[in-house]
Amino acid sequence: MLRGATYKTKVLRHALPAVAGAASATVRSNAAAAESSSKAILQIMRFDPAMNVKRIDSYEFEKNNDFMVLDLLTAIKAHQDPSLAFRASCCEGVCGSCAMNINGVKSLACV
Repeated sequence: MLRGATYKTKVLRHALPAVAGAASATVRSNAAAAESSSKAILQIMRFDPAMNVKRIDSYEFEKNNDFMVLDLLTAIKAHQDPSLAFRASCCEGVCGSCAMNINGVKSLACV
């Protein structure tokens, strides 16, 4: 489902308002803090097989619009952490290659 040379990635949390099926990667933020702030935090649980250790990485971004989780992951990979690895193919909710555990629910990151 997910791949990576060094790290396997599982989306755990992101702090955007839930959009129908917008597989928010376990969205977590204070309601008061989320409304008063223009920042959102995406938390991703990662696993290092060499050290047999899990960790949670947090990434901050601007809350300008509602984004699909796949858009956020792509932006993180491009601008913040090139070691992030995930699969995506059609980006239309058809193929299922971007399936991941998001907010504790198996879902597609592209919807």
